[in-house]
Amino acid sequence: MQDKSMTKYFVQSQENKKLPKDIQDQLDALVADVYKYLVAHKITIDNTHEVVYLAGYNVQGTVVYIDRRLPRYLTLKDGRKIDLYKYLIIHEVGEKILEDHLGYKYPYAHEYVTGNLERRAVENDKIDWEEYQDFMLKEVQQLKTFSESPSDLDTKPEKDTHDYYRFHKIEKMKKKSKKKVVSFISRLLEKYTVKGY
Repeated sequence: MQDKSMTKYFVQSQENKKLPKDIQDQLDALVADVYKYLVAHKITIDNTHEVVYLAGYNVQGTVVYIDRRLPRYLTLKDGRKIDLYKYLIIHEVGEKILEDHLGYKYPYAHEYVTGNLERRAVENDKIDWEEYQDFMLKEVQQLKTFSESPSDLDTKPEKDTHDYYRFHKIEKMKKKSKKKVVSFISRLLEKYTVKGY
């Protein structure tokens, strides 16, 4: 269930760098949980699909999908090159933990993770949050259309935000994707079946 003391800091934490001690402790515990989850679930990164809103995860929480059209690296104004996947993985795994293990609805999980976990990771690496966020928001706008979807993409975000247009589009694409895999396996089996047995 959602912790009310954390909920009231979703938005304020965007402006206030200093969080109350109890919220900071919960945040630190969640960061530790994200790393434990990454290790325990042996998370796979798949960047071979188009993914709505840049990234997502499978229903089991074992795969993080990152849109294949998103560049992996960003060159900052100061000349440093950063790996965007690091922050997307923290974001997606953080959301999955909050949703599946702590009972958060997607909008709250997303806002909390963006304003706290992802932002902390970015700022801990001495990256300007505004520069990072500006780039990511532009990418979300540029890549908001998608023509295919992973067959096991978790559609809880679309359900929780009542985005039924995207939900049905993804579900339709997932069915097509599964049919292609079944068809491919059937052709392989036919090719290698020994006649007479």
